[in-house]
Amino acid sequence: MKSNAYCAETNVNKILHRLVKCLKEQGIEINDPIKYSHERKTLYKHVEECWEFADKLLSKFKIPDEIKKLCYFLCITHDLGKLDPKWKIGKTRKEKIKISHSRKSFEYTKTLLENSPTMIPLSQDYQPILLFSVLTHHTSLDVKKIVDIPKLWQRMRSFLKKKDKRTIMGISDMIGIFKLADIISASNLSQDFFSKVILQQYTWLEEFEEKIKKGIISKAKNKRGLFDKKKYKVQSEIARTKSKHLAIIAPTGWGKTALALLRAKEIKPKKIFYCLPTITAIKGFENDLKNIFGSESVGEYFYFADVEYFKQEDTSETAYPIDFYRYFIPKITITTIDQILMTAIQLGKYHLRRFNFRDALMIFDEFHLLTTEMIGILKAVLELLADIYNFSVLLMTATPSELYLKELGECLKNQGGFSCKKMYQEYKHLRRHKIKDCNDEILDFIQENSDLFKSKNRILVIANTVERAVKAYNIIRSLCSSDAIELIHSRFTYRDRAEKEEKIEKTKILVSTQVAEVSLDVSFDILITELAPFPALIQRLGRVNRYSKEYANREPNVYICHVPNNKPYMRIEIYETRRLLPRLVDEIEKTGEATYLDILDEYEEVLEAREKIKELYNQTLTHFDNTKYFYSLVMKEESFQKYFGREVNYMAVPPLYCDNIKKLERKLQEEKSYKKKRKILAQIKEFFVPTPHYIKLYWNEELHYHIISDENYIYDKVRGLVKHETLEYSK
Repeated sequence: MKSNAYCAETNVNKILHRLVKCLKEQGIEINDPIKYSHERKTLYKHVEECWEFADKLLSKFKIPDEIKKLCYFLCITHDLGKLDPKWKIGKTRKEKIKISHSRKSFEYTKTLLENSPTMIPLSQDYQPILLFSVLTHHTSLDVKKIVDIPKLWQRMRSFLKKKDKRTIMGISDMIGIFKLADIISASNLSQDFFSKVILQQYTWLEEFEEKIKKGIISKAKNKRGLFDKKKYKVQSEIARTKSKHLAIIAPTGWGKTALALLRAKEIKPKKIFYCLPTITAIKGFENDLKNIFGSESVGEYFYFADVEYFKQEDTSETAYPIDFYRYFIPKITITTIDQILMTAIQLGKYHLRRFNFRDALMIFDEFHLLTTEMIGILKAVLELLADIYNFSVLLMTATPSELYLKELGECLKNQGGFSCKKMYQEYKHLRRHKIKDCNDEILDFIQENSDLFKSKNRILVIANTVERAVKAYNIIRSLCSSDAIELIHSRFTYRDRAEKEEKIEKTKILVSTQVAEVSLDVSFDILITELAPFPALIQRLGRVNRYSKEYANREPNVYICHVPNNKPYMRIEIYETRRLLPRLVDEIEKTGEATYLDILDEYEEVLEAREKIKELYNQTLTHFDNTKYFYSLVMKEESFQKYFGREVNYMAVPPLYCDNIKKLERKLQEEKSYKKKRKILAQIKEFFVPTPHYIKLYWNEELHYHIISDENYIYDKVRGLVKHETLEYSK
């Protein structure tokens, strides 16, 4: 086998044989590499495949030869510990002897470097990196793993101080590439599958360009009944913008997704990361992209991705194991901001996939929904990685935050150039809404306008809190007999929420919380909403009369109700929106939806969050500075959520589903197949509900999960996790 990183005539198996022979000559009892290191695979074969796969992956990126050489020896030495006579495949928990093959591999490699350095001809600088990589190849890159090896730690620190950022990031990415090769070999996937399916994900195919155009035309006809050639021309021109990074501000329903695909067509990136704000958006969008690029080129990854994977398990020859989505293998990965940022800052084991960001297109849809903390972290990440990783950024929204645009734009301008395209005229031509500012609170309004719900109109009702959404749903159910009424919010189990989302397309009346602000590519005739921060309010309006340009009816199609308090928003946000609302109602009929942009500018002047952005920006830079761009960020989940500016939530099981969990746990204990165990674990996750920190939980030792135990709350399949009095509410 040939390698462009070490020596054209290097034979992996010969090197491995020499290393084992050398260890034996030093009196170490060790098996030969014909020993099986994996099911149906000898260590010889595994090491050979690891290097072949890693070598081909490394060739796709600009990684220095010295680092490729390091990867070569990592492939050879990482599983040497499995040749310890005491180690064997499938060791059970009952066996007393426990061999850490990573630790043993480290010890063997260390012995070779110290006693026979010519066997592993690496420079002194790179030897501690090899030892560290071998020791941690099944864990995170946490320095605490080596604090009991002072000499190694000292040599690591010395290395990190000498090397530049680009080199150290290259090493980190090499470890990720090696680990991917290790996983591919361990999964017993064929070399043919690797070459024709996996390796192809790192190449832009010419056929994609025609598929993108056809896909855009097809989607437009399905949604609107026609294809707008004029709009397509405008989208294509914007996509050809020469600046490396781009922001597009366009009305809801204008076609930002089409613009993103056309941008990819122009850039031809190795990978595309499409960052969406909600799980609902991810699930719907994946099918659209698969129709264009093919199922093997599109994947999704978020907390519940394994649930979706095992529900729609593909048995075709191009089907990936679930872990491959976790490692960002597909050419297009649809994911969340959490996954992008955790990978960028290398939280825990997320370092294994960051190399996929190289030469990629990073699309952040509805970026205005990010917290100020996330913007601060993202700004630092862009500053640190954009140049070295050579990725392009596309920011998209209908409701721009001038502050966010300024903070990210200034950073991107110095990382290859930045352009912002505001489709002001597109907003100006739209008059889709006639708004009424109501004096009532939403529950009173619903009761006093019961005739609205008996009409043929499709109605969307949005409340700011789960409790009021449930109360609104109860009242509407009492007012009309239609079965086509659905309630959706964040406090359902994944299983129950998925069932509800499948019905949204045909739902006549949808009652929701903020989850309906984005990701719903459906149009309603009437919106009844509570007052919300101005950007959120615009997003809510975007769900009404979505595919038209005008609304000619004299009667309002948007009703904005008062709120009893500002929760869950800041008081200043509600105060400012309340102040600006009369202007919105008055000007929208005169200047069209361009008034959104004008008012947003004034709104942002008051609601600045520069200090919070600056704080998280500096914190992230400090983290990278202290760890010299190599180690993972070590942080507990609760701290991580706070770091991102999120309310702390826990995944818990409602008592209603405890029996389901017990049955699945019994199956899990009896099952031996890894794949089937993963499927059972995914089925268990379907019964998790995101639970706010203020709701009481207890840890069930038998089930090994948190159970909701708050006597004030109850879980109902129709209404979700709510207070007892909310469930029974009827006004």
